[in-house]
Amino acid sequence: MEEEISAAGVNEILKDAEDLKGHVLSNSYVEYEWKDCRILRDYSDSFWRMLGYKSRESFQSDTDGHVILCIDRVEGLRVRGEIEKAAKNSPDGFYQVVFFAKDHCGQNHEFVECGHVENDNGTTIYRAQILDVTPIYKMREAMTHRLTTDDVTGLPNMDRFYQAVRSLISQHPDVPFEIMTMDIDRFRVINDLFGMETGNRLLRFFGSFFANVNLAMSVFGHIHADKFVMCYPSNETNRARFVQSLQRLAESFPLDYRIMVRFGVYCVRDTEQPVSVMCDRASLALRKAKSTKDDVCCEYDEGVRQRLLDEQIIINTMENALHNNEYVVLYQPKFDLKTERVVGAEALVRWQHPTEGFVPPGRFIPVLENTGFIYKLDQYVWEKTCQFLRDERDKGYTPPPISVNVSRIDLYHRDIIHVLALLVTKYDIPTRLLELEITESAYMDNPEQMISLVTKLHEEGFTILMDDFGSGYSSLNMLRDLPVDLLKLDLRFLENGGSDGRGGSIISSIVGISEQLNMPVIAEGVETRTQADFLRTIKCDYGQGFYFSRPVSEEKYRQMLMADRTGSKTV
Repeated sequence: MEEEISAAGVNEILKDAEDLKGHVLSNSYVEYEWKDCRILRDYSDSFWRMLGYKSRESFQSDTDGHVILCIDRVEGLRVRGEIEKAAKNSPDGFYQVVFFAKDHCGQNHEFVECGHVENDNGTTIYRAQILDVTPIYKMREAMTHRLTTDDVTGLPNMDRFYQAVRSLISQHPDVPFEIMTMDIDRFRVINDLFGMETGNRLLRFFGSFFANVNLAMSVFGHIHADKFVMCYPSNETNRARFVQSLQRLAESFPLDYRIMVRFGVYCVRDTEQPVSVMCDRASLALRKAKSTKDDVCCEYDEGVRQRLLDEQIIINTMENALHNNEYVVLYQPKFDLKTERVVGAEALVRWQHPTEGFVPPGRFIPVLENTGFIYKLDQYVWEKTCQFLRDERDKGYTPPPISVNVSRIDLYHRDIIHVLALLVTKYDIPTRLLELEITESAYMDNPEQMISLVTKLHEEGFTILMDDFGSGYSSLNMLRDLPVDLLKLDLRFLENGGSDGRGGSIISSIVGISEQLNMPVIAEGVETRTQADFLRTIKCDYGQGFYFSRPVSEEKYRQMLMADRTGSKTV
């Protein structure tokens, strides 16, 4: 259940109401006096029936006719006090009281007693009608449960969680607490790929974990979609244990997909704040964690709030920026390491904002990925690249291929193969000229789906590059199973920018393996002559980086191509 009660929940409540229609509420006349307990003087047969006895005789034998109801002593004192107070304030000695008691089988019942108090020769007599309202009580409990409980996980929903946290903090004013929110990366993708039932099964999987946590002074809830929330005492171990345990739990879920979870934490300092504000701040910290590659868990601070306000500005203007052509496509050339001639380029996007000026890609790309807008922007870059290639061919040239980035978000769109195939057909360019760069992390998310997709793109004639190889969880299995054509090697392997040490040995080995697989290697991030010379000695094929050229405008790239064609130096 989200913020609203689900249709299924409404139907269950209506069903309970229908069941109640056929249930006759039991009532009985009783007359008693009260000494140490209620001593029964007279009662109707319906009284012993409502208490679960089969006959008056069995009731009398069991109770000896003394105790009207199996009522707790403390509850009895409360009830007697309320009766006496109500009778005293009533001119005719009338009263009404609600109380709980057990029947013959030990089941709890809720009763309403309406009566009046009389004096009979110095003895106080209570004459009343007792009504068993247990069916109404049970229905009320069921409705309350459904209205305050998530119907997928069985955990408290948002409202109930807020109430429980407020009560917890109020009861323990000297205990420092923190609020943690958790959600599942790309949960919508899981629903799209594997179906809603698999998504719900995953939510129940986490819900079961929270339901079985045995931690004093803690509350857990499921407040929206894939977002879980917790409140617990803040100390050195609780946060780390939750993060580690939930990460391991995510990895253990039986699904051919890499499930990742992220966390945001708000340390409760002002206990008078609304719990909703506390949770909002934890959610802001979660958004920060989701916008970075390396931070699994982030803590809220005012800097987080400002950064997220900046993100919101990007979100508010990203659509208009696309329509106004504020996104600029640049080309970073790739070079043959033997001849240092241009063998192609990579299309990159930059944002030239009309008021804020140049917006670094590290600032807006993660935001666009989180919102899903990156697919629209990538299609824009793909089309601009195809237009450039078409223009070059119209001028009589045979341009080298240009690679475009395919975001991991793009790969989950069912129409991506159709979109790419349609583009090369629209601009009538050979498919080999539009190369596709896919990151290794996308492969790790869902290997089987990635192998299937790359195979289909191959069938369409596209050349596939594995981007950022070595930056994450690269393995030889990837090279064996994924039918890529070129490998882009991340030079972050090189320690301190040099070729010595383990990094250089690893790169040399990868280049050697790639040569055996007949898979050319492009080293990206080449920044120094030392790195370029090292790459030549290990027979790396191509290089790309600031040492050779920064990303350049379309016009500058044309000039570089022309210089290569004529043998002259670039401008």
